[in-house]
Amino acid sequence: MGHAGHDHHAMMIEDFRKRFYVVLVLTVPTMLLSEMIQHWLGIHISFPGSKYVLLLLSSVIFFYGGMPFLKGWINEMKAKNPRMMTLIGFPITVAYIYSVATVFGLTLLGVIWVTRTFIPYFRERGKGLFIHLSSTISLNFIPGKMIRQRESCAGYRPAQLKFISFSSA
Repeated sequence: MGHAGHDHHAMMIEDFRKRFYVVLVLTVPTMLLSEMIQHWLGIHISFPGSKYVLLLLSSVIFFYGGMPFLKGWINEMKAKNPRMMTLIGFPITVAYIYSVATVFGLTLLGVIWVTRTFIPYFRERGKGLFIHLSSTISLNFIPGKMIRQRESCAGYRPAQLKFISFSSA
């Protein structure tokens, strides 16, 4: 790799730096329009359409600030080699989609209801793919199980990812 590689790396760092500062500036009004932050600060800022302004600001932050991660995630998925960009791109996309859905009335209880409804539906029909992520750290720190902790890296075991297929397709 010659000087061209170093120039590309420097350009990439500069692009990240620029994106960071733009997103940082946009984060201030976004946070101030957030109901939870307003509650914590004991303030109230609301005007007609404020939730849509919040959606617009959040969308700019997500797409502009997240674009390198989203592109990297897509490339990793195409290569069937999930790595760091997948680790960042997937959860920020899920969070963004959920945030957009809440603007239009979806709540966490709605997500739980849909999940509880459709998983048994797919299991009964033998179709679909359910991804289950569980962490065993909480199980290791339950009082009374401290003796077993010494056997498993001081009580910590990383999260386990299980793919439960409901069909052979």
